Amino acid sequence: MTINRLFAICCFVAVPVLLSSCTKNNKSNSDIHAKDIQKEAKDAAQKADKAAKELAHAAKRETRELDQHAQNAMNGPAADEAAQKLHSAARDARQAGNEAKDEAGRLALITRVKSALINDVGLKTVTKIDVDAAGHVVTLYGTVPTVDDKRRAEATVSSISGVQQVIDKLQVQSPAS
Repeated sequence: MTINRLFAICCFVAVPVLLSSCTKNNKSNSDIHAKDIQKEAKDAAQKADKAAKELAHAAKRETRELDQHAQNAMNGPAADEAAQKLHSAARDARQAGNEAKDEAGRLALITRVKSALINDVGLKTVTKIDVDAAGHVVTLYGTVPTVDDKRRAEATVSSISGVQQVIDKLQVQSPAS
């Protein structure tokens, strides 16, 4: 879990850094970088989804094993105390597994949103958009150049599988005087 979280965080830190190095003179390089970043974002989302599923399966397996140990302990001395401890441990393992799955799912959703924004709204615009997710709700923060970019970003995120609500806190950049 820690490695997956670190990988996802590195992806989100690396994207703006890589994009900031793009200039008007190297548009083709920025297009290549954009495609590489899109692929990395997609790969990160797939890895996060896979990790979430693996964590959930491991938590369920450990829970079954702990429940079996609890059943076995009920037949011996101090059965009540041992059973309570094992049930408590099983509950804690389920909770930890669910929390890990939720966090991995949250990071995967953020990665899918960033990737969709890169594809649909554009690289320059996405570097100024921050994304957060809680459950099936995605919040967009930052600035965009135009009202049209703001609408496109919200529409793009709304169309992503798994997103039930978009909270748009994007600000339209005021034109330079």
